Amino acid sequence: MNAPDTLTLVDGDTGDILSVEPWTSVPESNRVVYYRNGLRLDAPAEDAEAVPIARILRFSRDAQGNPVSPSQATRIYLHELAADGTLLREHAMTRHPSS
Repeated sequence: MNAPDTLTLVDGDTGDILSVEPWTSVPESNRVVYYRNGLRLDAPAEDAEAVPIARILRFSRDAQGNPVSPSQATRIYLHELAADGTLLREHAMTRHPSS
């Protein structure tokens, strides 16, 4: 595995760099995606290929899917990319209104 020096969080709508962290300071589950025979695994395995995450794109959306600031977002999407730009994993988070 050829690990990058840093893990960069980028606003996916504006391209602004939000943070840059030393790659080794990020927990392993947040900096590596494991694959076996081309299929993504949910956990490390002895015979799996570990692919490092180099960049994370964050997209903030309102209920209609329009880009908004993170403080106004009802949904946040994260796209985790390898150094060559390959999409490794996606996450979607939903904010529920306070009661």
